Amino acid sequence: MERNWLYIFNYQNFDFKTLDNALHIEEEKYCFKQYYGNKHKTLEQIKNVTYESLEKDDIIYVRFKNMPDNISRIVLKLIVEKVQDEDGNYLYEQDEDGYYHRYCLLGGRGKIKWIYNEDDYKYSTNNLQKTYSITTNYKCEITNNQKLLSDLSENEYPYTELKNKMIKLKTCTFMKENKKRNHETFITASGLPYREGHHFVHQSIHRNCKDEKLKEKLSKLIYNEVNNILICPICHSQIHNGEPKEIIKMINFLLKNVVGLKENTEKICKLLNKNIEELINEMYKIEYKNK
Repeated sequence: MERNWLYIFNYQNFDFKTLDNALHIEEEKYCFKQYYGNKHKTLEQIKNVTYESLEKDDIIYVRFKNMPDNISRIVLKLIVEKVQDEDGNYLYEQDEDGYYHRYCLLGGRGKIKWIYNEDDYKYSTNNLQKTYSITTNYKCEITNNQKLLSDLSENEYPYTELKNKMIKLKTCTFMKENKKRNHETFITASGLPYREGHHFVHQSIHRNCKDEKLKEKLSKLIYNEVNNILICPICHSQIHNGEPKEIIKMINFLLKNVVGLKENTEKICKLLNKNIEELINEMYKIEYKNK
């Protein structure tokens, strides 16, 4: 029987560079690696994972947490190529520092897929639990979860689509608005430049809502790609703590240039029975007038 697994990875610790290289070198295969020792340079940082449970041809779905836009979701489908050698021994490797790690080889070119859905909430942590009864923090078998497997299979795209999406994460949204600033950041362990997700309509609007039905509607509008804007750390600090006139400039720029943001914000305002000026003044503590 085909076995399917769901693994939870920390986006910041996932090595996209290694994955990308593996897709362009036919002879090499991508690996999950688990180190033993105090020094880590891993493709993932999951604790208490036992690879003895994996077998050749198992399918692994990867859910990233701590994404820059703060939406945790399933994004990769990988196929196990090899777990044991010809003698039945599990695969081990010793690094240059003398540490041993166990690993398994995963499917190479053409077998890696990106799981994508227009509604980012669909595969979020909250909805995985609510709709699909997925509550794991590390790994679980989802072989018998027919609804989840069916929905995932309908939303598979080549890995190149994921790569294009990740490239967008490298650029601060305010780059066009303020070219004089270099929007400096740093390279994370994943191999991608660090960006922060700014909720234009703040998460507190959702958290502080006492009406459960309204709260559920707000979650889909607040925790989505449109409302979570990727910016450099300096811009993120400025939009929260800068001079009011500068904050207003940044708000106007986002409303004008981020596709769908104004419409998304207006839907939130309608649910809250507020106009956009009232909501922005409440969140950003400024005197804002919509122009």
